Amino acid sequence: MCDNIGACCKQYGFAVDAAACAATYKSTLQTLVGMASQNPPVVQYDPQAAGDCVKLTREAALACSLTDAARDVRNQACAKAVHGTKTAGQACNAPIECAPSSDGYPYCQYASGPTPTPVCLGSPPPSPRASQGQECDGTCIGSMGCVMVPGSTGDKGRCYDSDGLYCDKTSKVCVASPAAGQPCAEQMFCAKGSRCSNSTCKAFEPAKIGAPCVDSLECESGAECTNKICAPENLMASKSACSGAP
Repeated sequence: MCDNIGACCKQYGFAVDAAACAATYKSTLQTLVGMASQNPPVVQYDPQAAGDCVKLTREAALACSLTDAARDVRNQACAKAVHGTKTAGQACNAPIECAPSSDGYPYCQYASGPTPTPVCLGSPPPSPRASQGQECDGTCIGSMGCVMVPGSTGDKGRCYDSDGLYCDKTSKVCVASPAAGQPCAEQMFCAKGSRCSNSTCKAFEPAKIGAPCVDSLECESGAECTNKICAPENLMASKSACSGAP
């Protein structure tokens, strides 16, 4: 990772410190080795998955970004490389302690009841990503994060602008983002390539990958504003990846 991501970091304006990056990864690995050395061990090492993780991470760093499908393949391999030994229903403090669930990822979440206790899950929790017509409590807009509906409790799904949806604060369900020419009430909830002006979505030319930006709303579909530059979604470069900084 640290030896291969330099070009991607420089392309998107991140400082590069390969030594600090390597030190961060080494510290993480030392923590995992300590967990594996306990009796009984909290985690187990899978050399085949570790090899796949390293290979896919190197390829991703050189490519600079990933498709959603490639990201999931890489993340699942890395999740299996060092995985927990606790099974579904056992108490846990963090996902790393849990064996991978049915979707290949570990989950440690609070169980329901009067005295909630975090336990390992055997299957993934309900997805927070809501579809059109489903209940919601917020709208997520790329790297800008999620805007919650006033009075929301946080237990419903989220609508994603990348899916062409936003959470209507009156009905609290995901609805299609208004396109250019349609009425609007909030600037950020117009469809990609348009902005709300005088209560109507007005079209504008989205900035292409590599162009300067202020926020992700300015970037073309499949891109988000990273370090003031329109970059591909699932970009490998970040402050922490490039320099080991938090």
